[in-house]
Amino acid sequence: MDLPCNSLVSVIIPVYNVEKYLQRCINSVINQTYTNIEIILVDDGSTDACPQICDEYARMDSRITVIHHSHNQGLYAARNSGIDVARGEWLCFVDSDDFVHPRFVEGLLRAAVRNGCLTARCKRKFTYTDEIDINLPEEEYKVFNWFEYAAFLDSTPGYGIYNVWSSIYHRSLFKNLRFPPYRHTEDAPVSTQIIWLAQDKKFAVTNQTLYYYYQRHISIMNGRANLNVLNRYKAYDWILDFWISKNEFEMADIYFKMYFTYLVLDYTNLCRDLPQDHHKYSHLYSLIEKNAHKAQMLDLKVTKIPSVSREIWEQISDGQDKFILYSFNNRGREIMPWLIYFDVDLVEIWDKDADKYVDEGELPIPLTKPHDSVEPKDNMTVIIATEDEKQSLIMKRELRQMGYSRFISCENIFGAIKYAKYKKFLPFLINDTM
Repeated sequence: MDLPCNSLVSVIIPVYNVEKYLQRCINSVINQTYTNIEIILVDDGSTDACPQICDEYARMDSRITVIHHSHNQGLYAARNSGIDVARGEWLCFVDSDDFVHPRFVEGLLRAAVRNGCLTARCKRKFTYTDEIDINLPEEEYKVFNWFEYAAFLDSTPGYGIYNVWSSIYHRSLFKNLRFPPYRHTEDAPVSTQIIWLAQDKKFAVTNQTLYYYYQRHISIMNGRANLNVLNRYKAYDWILDFWISKNEFEMADIYFKMYFTYLVLDYTNLCRDLPQDHHKYSHLYSLIEKNAHKAQMLDLKVTKIPSVSREIWEQISDGQDKFILYSFNNRGREIMPWLIYFDVDLVEIWDKDADKYVDEGELPIPLTKPHDSVEPKDNMTVIIATEDEKQSLIMKRELRQMGYSRFISCENIFGAIKYAKYKKFLPFLINDTM
């Protein structure tokens, strides 16, 4: 380990009813290569075995402190309790159903200290398994000013602009800063203010994937909409007002991109899953309509529908073909609910790691490893649910060897679904983009 300091790092872990995942999370932090850490477990009124698990770990490791809330107060309150008692010069946040690479703290601390930064961020990976990529690429850093940093996080896959859990922060940033009492997107106002507070310093980003965001319940229910998403717009409105109040209109545009994208995503998902509650979220339609012109002027991807999308969707929905969804990754899970909603004849879901998924629950479509026994093949189309071009070519080659010859790329299926859902729920976006 080559670090220019030996500062204490406080790792704050809010805990609430995650007994199935908590030990994995705590173990991943205990086993850090950088050992000068304190681990603050904040049990936010859990009603399962989490309080006992936390206390048992505190007895085993003197670096662990446990705080017990008498009742559930929310993620924001748990994090704030951790900040209040933290002794470290640096702070990290880890959610209790996630886990981290053994070099999580080491990598982030080195990125920040070597580059004279008050914060550093790593790549994060959304995962449905317990696996960690042990073989990291050679460590590389990018160092930005505050505006470049925000633009990079917004435009570069694997980082995210809102979350606080894939970063390390100097304690001074939280001298007068705490998480606001939002039930969703409480990260966003804090990450926004950190960019503003640290604007006189540089911001470091490492190329290594050190944080694993675990997505629970990989059944169809994982992708179902929830009215709780409506709470996020309090945070988004606050952020947009914050940057406008600072006369930072370019920064406001960066965050507007996320705001509008989520408006469209949330509204269409709610229409799909909760049509009976439309009166509770119909105001999102008005907000989309009101802001559509600005979104198009900013050339946002969410407003664009490829010219071939209509034709592809008409071929998919004509009832002549059967379909296999290949790859049950994040993209596959986004695609599946829409294929089911629009009554596409989806016969199977394939994934080479089908047997490695945990907590899978009930799926309406069989999930299995790829095989060559689905018949007939002449009207069977395989949807390749990966954006990795190299991986897509490998998958197609293997499929041809198994006798399959009809494919739809990830880009094309997303364009087709976008056309279908806009046509049904947001027709004015169709008229404006095609």
